[in-house]
Amino acid sequence: MKKPFIYAAKSALYILLISGLFVACDNSTGSDDHEQEPVGLRIKSFENEIVGDTIIELSAGSVTGNITIEIDSTKQYVVIFLDEDGTEFQVDGAEHSINFGQTNANASIEIFQSSEFAFPTPFRVTGNSEGTTDLTVTLFHEGAAELVSPGLPIEVTSSN
Repeated sequence: MKKPFIYAAKSALYILLISGLFVACDNSTGSDDHEQEPVGLRIKSFENEIVGDTIIELSAGSVTGNITIEIDSTKQYVVIFLDEDGTEFQVDGAEHSINFGQTNANASIEIFQSSEFAFPTPFRVTGNSEGTTDLTVTLFHEGAAELVSPGLPIEVTSSN
């Protein structure tokens, strides 16, 4: 009678050990339950509520692309954030806010940010005078700046 008890005890012990191993492996995959951290961004065209092509990318501290817009015209864009692996994601709109600014103003532009949408928040750029300028994007997390872009180039051209 001792053999069935020993067999059952060993089986239970093996099941517990194997279950513990799966739980330990599941927790060690690096998929911690925290949010992705924004380290870069993409500005994409946004027309008729459809996200289009990448216009500007900030990745690994390097900026590629630029916004080109004619005087007296308006174009709409969205900001998509990148994590350290270059994966696109959106931040939680309840905890984050975004601010757009202009530096190196050799051209006049207007930036209008829509407040009626959750992230990704569309924004519009209107060209007012010919030249070049830079757009800055600041992402705030609970009031503290989490990501501040360098100047992202905008060129305003004359309409022909």
